[in-house]
Amino acid sequence: MLNIVFFVCVIFWLMPHMVLPQALTSLLIIAGWPLSLLVNAVLFIWFLYYLFAKRTDIQPFRMFLFNSIVFIFQLIFFFL
Repeated sequence: MLNIVFFVCVIFWLMPHMVLPQALTSLLIIAGWPLSLLVNAVLFIWFLYYLFAKRTDIQPFRMFLFNSIVFIFQLIFFFL
């Protein structure tokens, strides 16, 4: 869910002429920028732990893969 909010924030960042109510804008900014980066970082570290520990019981592998891809995109977006 936070990944979707992140992409909504990116869309609103690319189109600054769109106006939303202040409460919704604040919620999107808090959930989209720092919170999604933090949650994806934790999930990415957890995923790497499972990967290097050679544990094969990762149930939602596609979810971890998607979060890892979005996390790498966030790192590029924020730090480059």
